Amino acid sequence: MPGYGADCGGLLELTDAWTHIASPNYPEQFREGQECSWLLVAPAKQRVQLNFFGEFEMYCKVRHSLCMDYVEIRNSTDFANTGMRYCCNGTPEAPVLSDTRDMLVLFRSFYRGGRGFQARARAIGAADGQPGDWSEWSACSASCGACGVRRRVRECVPRGDAVCLTELSQTEVCARQPCASLCARTVSEEAPCEGLLSLLKGLRCRTERTRMEPCRRMCCAGYTLRRAADESEEEGEEDSADGATEREEICAK
Repeated sequence: MPGYGADCGGLLELTDAWTHIASPNYPEQFREGQECSWLLVAPAKQRVQLNFFGEFEMYCKVRHSLCMDYVEIRNSTDFANTGMRYCCNGTPEAPVLSDTRDMLVLFRSFYRGGRGFQARARAIGAADGQPGDWSEWSACSASCGACGVRRRVRECVPRGDAVCLTELSQTEVCARQPCASLCARTVSEEAPCEGLLSLLKGLRCRTERTRMEPCRRMCCAGYTLRRAADESEEEGEEDSADGATEREEICAK
């Protein structure tokens, strides 16, 4: 994958040592119309970590947050998808990690020259830090209907200047007991007959009417009532996460 209008780009096989890439002529200005593409490849069962550093300048329309010239990083499992595009002024601080052992970096200058970018990349293991214990779950953000979420976090101590790849926060739906509401209930009653039947003394007729009574039947959008026993079987637990017994109904997917 040779560069266009510049000697740049190519296939780079990474190790745990940093490899540097940069826009043409960096730290001097690149020219309009230059293009570079780098395919960064880590060893099997490892991933790519990329960090920007130094000055960063790529032409953009700030008012519309529109990248005219940019660096694009495709780090997902499908390189056919457009990746993250970086432009304007100010060096991106967050490290970029690949989902697989490959990362594609595209430099495109369509409109004008600029200082450009420089970055460093290396291969890192699937786990590059030591996670701590989970914190207690936070308070639920709602009181019923599976409308709320709660969150817990943990810290991770990286090795050297590497980033932690392990999950550092978790969220889950909480307060799955249905919310109070009014439910329609059909009631059967006996009363004196009406019309021609009222001429027959002592005859009583059975009538049905609907009345609204307090109940707990309301769930948030996307959730329906299910027996807690059904939910606990899927989770492999005797009780649900909200403490419901098997005879109770809870809001679930």
